[in-house]
Amino acid sequence: MRRFVMLIIKAFSMLFFYNDDKVSVYDYREIKQKYIKYIDIDKYSSGLIVATTHTSYLDGLFCNLSMPRKGYCLAKIELFDNKIKGFFYKNILGFIPINRDKPKLSELKNAINILKRGDILYVAPSGTRTDNIEHIKRGIVSMALIANVPILIADIGGIKKFHFKYIKHRPIVNYNFGVSIDVSILVSELIEKKFTLKEAKNEATKIVEQELKAIEKESQYQKDCFSPNIIKSSLNIFKDLCTIFKEGGFN
Repeated sequence: MRRFVMLIIKAFSMLFFYNDDKVSVYDYREIKQKYIKYIDIDKYSSGLIVATTHTSYLDGLFCNLSMPRKGYCLAKIELFDNKIKGFFYKNILGFIPINRDKPKLSELKNAINILKRGDILYVAPSGTRTDNIEHIKRGIVSMALIANVPILIADIGGIKKFHFKYIKHRPIVNYNFGVSIDVSILVSELIEKKFTLKEAKNEATKIVEQELKAIEKESQYQKDCFSPNIIKSSLNIFKDLCTIFKEGGFN
């Protein structure tokens, strides 16, 4: 049932949004730290937190429809107030409810179990939609430490609001990946430098925040990119839809 519904949603979304190939945005600075690595999300098979920018209410949907690896998305608990919508978000889209202000222990355990079994967890550490990240929440570092998984920095680029006019000119949605941060190594190095565990977590959070801001800046040029008119690109749409149905809506 879930496969069928996701298939229909993905096919429908292709009429209004063009999912471009993955674009890797590598850090322009000289990276020497042991905790910085590069991860190919296509080939990485273990648990992984993908820390994404969050500018649209459609970001969670795009993560599960078009990212190279399917996974789960942390979503604000308010989305689940309506039981019907809540069922759809949780059982079809794979959204995991969490209280943004005071996460419950059961919510965090659920997220950590997802990571420990080798799945991907998409997280918007800003906690809310924003065009320019100011501060992120420290919980993402704590989850990465407990589950012993890295944090991959990512940006979802492009106009992503839904409008029927997009059937003529579809916005291009890009997925840009930056550096991967091995939080365990980073925190261990900070503790060796006489940081307390709390101070080390705070410092690690600042580094994740800096990398998110960097990739956000690098990806600004994609915000207003559109694909050709649907008449000119109809063959590409047909090809995309055939691929979706052939793969059962999943990569």
